[in-house]
Amino acid sequence: MTEGISLLRSGASAYRVTGAVLLNVYYSTLLALAYEIAGRVDESMTLLDEASQIVERTEERWFAAELNRHKGQLGHSAAAEIAKP
Repeated sequence: MTEGISLLRSGASAYRVTGAVLLNVYYSTLLALAYEIAGRVDESMTLLDEASQIVERTEERWFAAELNRHKGQLGHSAAAEIAKP
């Protein structure tokens, strides 16, 4: 999983370096989901929050509903992590 996260991070970073802004929200969400699967919930939520800021700044709203759905699910995952004995 760590290798996959590393590949996603480097790919998203390389994409951003080109100056591209379209699809950044989507790629950030994919990386956030990889973090969630790896059990790195805090990092996942941080990425989703950053993606929400990108949506507000760029008005690229085509993925906003899906982003919010992931944030809601992750919120439940975070609550479940806290509730574990």
